[in-house]
Amino acid sequence: MMTSTTAEAYTLVFSLRGEKAAEFGNFVYRKADEILLRTRNRVFSVIVYGSIIDEAYVEGLSDINIALITKGVVNDLYSLRTILSHYFWERYRRKLSVEVFPYEVFIAFYRNCVPITVIIARKGLVIAGRELINKVLRENCVCGEPSLYYSLCRAIREYSKALLNALHGRIALSIRYLQHSLVHALRAIILRETNELPCTIPEIRENLRKLKRMELLNTFSQIIMLKIRAFNAEKIYKRKRLESLGPRNPLFKAFKDVFDILSRAWLSVGINILTFDELIGIIKKLKPIELVMRCQDNYPIIEMYDREERYHRASLCK
Repeated sequence: MMTSTTAEAYTLVFSLRGEKAAEFGNFVYRKADEILLRTRNRVFSVIVYGSIIDEAYVEGLSDINIALITKGVVNDLYSLRTILSHYFWERYRRKLSVEVFPYEVFIAFYRNCVPITVIIARKGLVIAGRELINKVLRENCVCGEPSLYYSLCRAIREYSKALLNALHGRIALSIRYLQHSLVHALRAIILRETNELPCTIPEIRENLRKLKRMELLNTFSQIIMLKIRAFNAEKIYKRKRLESLGPRNPLFKAFKDVFDILSRAWLSVGINILTFDELIGIIKKLKPIELVMRCQDNYPIIEMYDREERYHRASLCK
């Protein structure tokens, strides 16, 4: 049954260029509640967030992001996500990305200004549980190291996804993750300078204008346009590996520009990481089939498997 909150959501979401968002949220709500009822758990709230209600949604490339806030801990989180993703794909032929938070965890993260929970609570489209979200919003939200390092670590992780997809010739997907990395890096820079967390793309743009960081704003706009045109880029650069692209190549330049901003974000907390050329040098030398860049104790590292399936690990710090 559609609640009044859901009816309002249908009206609102059309103006946000995501006319299907409320329908998606209601579908996931029904399916998730059916599954969790068997374990005596319940879905307290369902929120649609991310690019479908922002400016960077690209049909066929972007995921549908939905957050579930549950009564208790979900014991088999992998199964829940897998089943929901399967149902969603069968119904809509779209990829679903589900974040699941027990209520107590969600509210604790929100108090500590962990960006994903702030974005979900403040900017998401609430399908169910509006009273609960209003209660969350009344909590004091303090930006500090948890929110800053979350953004920095997500930036480095998303960049590694972009690199890996580029190495395997999945250009459109690599551009998507490149844009994600830049969003997190810019959030960290803005958070460091203003102590405010920008949630959406318009808010990031507005903050960059206020800070008079026009070079960052220009790069941000270029990467967003590159994502919007990602499928054209896929045709142009298909099957070309990143390390084979020359410095004059627009895709190579995009990776370098984003990494330079990422480096600047890490430098704002006193951590000097490798240059883009040094990173590409490592990749050229090892020719990894798998790689991940992540944080360990709030310091960035890179892990790789080469073509002989040998494991390599190194610090990204100088």
